Amino acid sequence: MTEIKSDSNEIKFESPERSVWLTSTLLSRSLYAGSQAMRDQGKTFLPQGASESDEEYSQRKAESFLVPAYKKVVQLLSGQAFKTDVIVKAGGVFEEIAKQPSINDDSITNFCKKSFEKDLVDGCNHILVDAPVDGGRPFFRSISPESISSAVYDQGKLVCLKIDEKFEEKDGRFSSNQLNQWRVFELEYIESVDDDGAITYSYGQCKWEVWREGGTGSTETLYDSGYLDIDYIPIALFSGAVYGEPLLSDLADLCEAHWQSNSKQTFILSLARIPILFGKMLDFEIKVDPETGEQKPVLRTSMRRFIHGNQEGSALSWTE
Repeated sequence: MTEIKSDSNEIKFESPERSVWLTSTLLSRSLYAGSQAMRDQGKTFLPQGASESDEEYSQRKAESFLVPAYKKVVQLLSGQAFKTDVIVKAGGVFEEIAKQPSINDDSITNFCKKSFEKDLVDGCNHILVDAPVDGGRPFFRSISPESISSAVYDQGKLVCLKIDEKFEEKDGRFSSNQLNQWRVFELEYIESVDDDGAITYSYGQCKWEVWREGGTGSTETLYDSGYLDIDYIPIALFSGAVYGEPLLSDLADLCEAHWQSNSKQTFILSLARIPILFGKMLDFEIKVDPETGEQKPVLRTSMRRFIHGNQEGSALSWTE
């Protein structure tokens, strides 16, 4: 078997694959989230001009807004795929789950539609089958690749899965803190020796663990654990892959280009929308047209200036 890295046994370990996925899907996830998410990325998607000061850039970024074309396309495609309700023909527990598949969704159609949208944006989305520890029917949980900090395969079989979560801890009478939690599913590793002394291994029952960090955020302790009566991890992976690539990357690139262009245009319009023309160092003389006798004022100084200023008093341009 592959040698285990020294830090891969720690509960906070994050697989390199997730880091790559977070980078590759940053644009699509930010576009789907909206204007503020794009602003939060700063110079990653909105470069600063060579002669643009930090103050000017901050003002331009604050005034930039995103046309939600990417999100509208994602919602349109999802709406077309699920314009008719999903019908579950399987009986038993699946029929009960279909009535309310998760805690937050009231129909299987709504759950599938949201999952499909995440598929388009994140490149994949997964469904975990969970159940209350104290009993009750199973339910579905939508799991984003962002929540999966580690997934271990052995000969094509998923043998360990670690999911990042949050939990609330009471802090005083009227407050609570949100702390990190990790849910681990791992197949029991079984070694056996045959009559010839050869060592073989296999995987058995699925074990689950819940780890939580302490109030200081510096320690992690095992909070709860148990076994499932199955020999596999109860998650359905989109296309069989834990991490995928955005499915609308070309559209995302176009939206990024529009975000940058629209930002510059909006900033220029904010300066030029209400121009004020004023002049200084003006020296007039009156000249008479010999044919018509009309008197016209004429500037005779070379130091004259005409300046367009905006409502904030800063000059946009000037001409002599």
